[in-house]
Amino acid sequence: MHIQATSDTQHRGKVNIWTTVMWLILSCLLLSSGGALAETGPDQPKTEETQQSVATQTISINSATVNQLTLLKGIGIKKAERIVQYRTEHGPFKTLEAVTAVKGISLRIINQNREELTL
Repeated sequence: MHIQATSDTQHRGKVNIWTTVMWLILSCLLLSSGGALAETGPDQPKTEETQQSVATQTISINSATVNQLTLLKGIGIKKAERIVQYRTEHGPFKTLEAVTAVKGISLRIINQNREELTL
């Protein structure tokens, strides 16, 4: 019986090695594809295609979701969350410049996105 336990342990070790090898291969393929297979999210760099899609739509600073806000230049997930939190606590913004009351949002960020932003 002791011999079989060793055999089971060896079998599990081989399975773990193969699982690890497969994950490494998949990771290498993903990296070599330039990330084209990966999902884009707020932590991913904004591509030219993403920026073009933002340029064709207008985002309301008073009703946009966190995900919509992250499409803007200079706005990551943390800043987007702060905007939504501030808006929830203080009510809608009266001007685009009023968004600078949110920590991390500068007039420069507002100006970079002025064409895409509305109240």
